[in-house]
This record gives sequence, structure tokens and C-alpha cells, in this order.
Amino acid sequence: MHTVIKMTNECQSLYDIVILSNGPGEVLSWVRPATIEIKKQIPAARISVLLTPCKHASGGEFQFLKKGLKINRVLKPEHFMRFLISKRTPDNWQWHKKGIVLFLGGDQAFTWLIAKRFGYSSIVYTEGDCRWLKFIDCFLCRDKNTINQSFRPKVKNKIQITGDLIQDAISDQSSPLSFGWEKQSNKKNTIFQLSLLPGSKPIKLMLMLPYCIAIADELKKSKHPFSIVLFLPPHITLEQLSKYASDTNPWHTKIQGSYGTIQKKKKSLVLITKNGNCINIENHYPAHAQLAASDLAITTIGTITDELSKLGTPMLILSPALIEHFKLYSIKLNHFLDGIPGLILRIPLLQKLFLPLTIKWYFGKKKKLLAWPNKKAKREIVPEIIAASPIDTAHMVIEYRNHPQKLAKIREDLQICKARPGGASDISKAILNFLK
Repeated sequence: MHTVIKMTNECQSLYDIVILSNGPGEVLSWVRPATIEIKKQIPAARISVLLTPCKHASGGEFQFLKKGLKINRVLKPEHFMRFLISKRTPDNWQWHKKGIVLFLGGDQAFTWLIAKRFGYSSIVYTEGDCRWLKFIDCFLCRDKNTINQSFRPKVKNKIQITGDLIQDAISDQSSPLSFGWEKQSNKKNTIFQLSLLPGSKPIKLMLMLPYCIAIADELKKSKHPFSIVLFLPPHITLEQLSKYASDTNPWHTKIQGSYGTIQKKKKSLVLITKNGNCINIENHYPAHAQLAASDLAITTIGTITDELSKLGTPMLILSPALIEHFKLYSIKLNHFLDGIPGLILRIPLLQKLFLPLTIKWYFGKKKKLLAWPNKKAKREIVPEIIAASPIDTAHMVIEYRNHPQKLAKIREDLQICKARPGGASDISKAILNFLK
């Protein structure tokens, strides 16, 4: 339990906490636990979330922040650049003299630019990548092993080791299990509990959802009983899911995938594949208890691998490099690349010049470990699938189902990924220290 932080008289006046974030992973795993704790510990704060442009965004982040988290003010990404230049918003937001700019995803440079313009202090929460050291006031770093030891003492004084926000995000596993699943600690049934998490970004869903549906169809052919659940991120609508799951998604043929339709079955939702097989849909969030009960999860590179590793859930990782196996077809690599390389490849002329070199660099890079638990362990403790068909991957699932000791070994290895909770509380304390 976190002790409620009492505000001093100096902090009684209303002030602004401006949070920068971008993609779905950051919104769910960082912004959600941080804002819940800030509201508890600093009730006088007015929270404004600025969504920076992100090619991975689903478009549902705004509604999730407004309705799901009940954030005071949320700026859509299409209005961010105008705000950065003019300080204006469509609703003409007013600002208090005292405030904090908190980085929870995106480009750290925006943090100090906005803080400087408003005269606010700046705080960056990071996994260990500390940039713009001269301009940022404080770095809250969750992994001391990633801090550059060559930093000068003056700079190092800005860096504090903090708790892990994702560990905070998964702390509540009290929700009841559905679909007849049992907890791993007292599991007696012989039904293999498989979770499908094809991603929360549109480009990943377009590719990986047909791939996962094909896996489910192949597994249903086996003699073993499987209970398969597809997890729906809170910012992805059923309409979006239906679009990516349907036969109108051209990628289902290009990646040897399959398709299906979303239907209501009693009080729950199901995806019925073209072969008539049923995949249950979990549309309640958070569903960490359900994920922790999984025998195995199939997912993609992203924040979700960090969450699953901290839950101790064995997983197979569908790497974006899997697309190389399917010759890239018409897809643009800039959909996957972040930062400067992604921006360069959005420019048509530069795209023609740099795309071949970038493909070579990108897929060469894929030989390295990409999933968070593997990077943490500095070895492959969960498989990263680079060149395999859905049928091949389904056979891997059956192999793990037939050899539970392999799953037990992964669960044991994943213990290294457990982290100290309390990141949200540490952020609240840091904010109060700057507001004194």
C-alpha cells in the first residue's frame, strides 16, 4: 500500500500537470497507473495529456483517456504541432503559473521544449534512455543497469532510480476468470489455455490477426482440447477488430492467414473462423488475472511482452521481421520504424533512396533480441518467431502443450523480469518535490 502524500500549504493552489504520451502501449502501461496514483496523492492537480503524433496509434487513445481514465483535458495528436508552435489548443486551454511537464512516451525533446515555454519543471520517466540531459530537470529511471556510467556527476544527480510503472499496472489481478479458465496455481483441467494478443497498433492487427486466426484453425484440428481467447485492447473498437478479422483484409491471403466474423454468444463475444471454429473474445480491461492464468500467450513485440513477463506468462513472440518471410508485399517499412528513420521514410523521394538500405539494416537488426524479457535476460528465454507460417507456429504451440516442463522452465526464467513496484508513487513524490 502507498501512503497518501499530504500536500504542504505551498502546494494547495491549483496547478497543472502536463503529460506527454503517444502510442497505445504507453497510454495503457504508463499513463494509466501514473494518473490513477497522481489523482489519489495530488488531488489539487489538473491533469492534461498531450498525445503526440504516432504512426502506431490506434485512434482510440483519446476516448480511453477521456472516458476510461476521466482525464481532465486531452489534446488529440493532430492538434499537437500547432500547440507546440503557438501554445494554443482548439478549446483555448488556460494554464496556471505553476506546473510540471511529465514525459510518459514519445520524444523526450518535446518535454523540455514545452516546459521551457511554460516555465514549468520537467520530469522524464524512462526505462533507462536519458536524453537532453542539460535541459531536463529530473529523470526517473526504472533500470539502474541501463544508465550510462560515463555521465558527469552533475548530470547523474538528475537521475533517480524508481519503481516500475508496468509492475504497478499489473498489480490488480483480483478480477474473476472467465471462459472456464483456472489459475495456474490450482489448475486441474487438461484444457490448454491459450491467449492471443496480436497487437494494439493498426498495422500489427492488420497483419497478425489473420495470422492468429489461422493458428487457431490449425490447433482445432489437433486431438488436444484448447481454450483460445483473443484479448481486445480497450482503445480498439469492435468495428476495427471486425475489419481486420474479415475476408476484406487482403493480408489474410498474403501471409497464409485466415479470417472470421465477430458474433454475440449469450453475454459474451466470439470470433467464428471461416472453418467454423470459435475464439472467445475478452473485451474487459484490465484482464491481468486472465493473462496470468494462460498456459501460453502469442503476441508481438511491444509493451505487452513486458507485462506478460512480469505476470510470469510464457509466450511466443511474432516478430515484425516475420514479414520478411512474406516478401513485404505492398507494406511500407516506415509503419514499423520509430524516430528519425521512420520520419525519413515518410518523404517519398527519400523513401526511394533509403528504403533498400533501411530494409537491410532493419532486418539485420532483427537477428538481435527484441522482446523485453529476452533483452532483460540477455538471452532468448521466450522464442521470437521470425520466419514461420501460422501452421508452423501452431505446431510449436502443440509441442509446448505436449511438454509442460518447457513451459515451466520459461515461467522460472521469467522471474528475472519481476521489478519493484511503486513507479506511480515515485512520480507523485517527484512532482510534489518540484512544486514546493
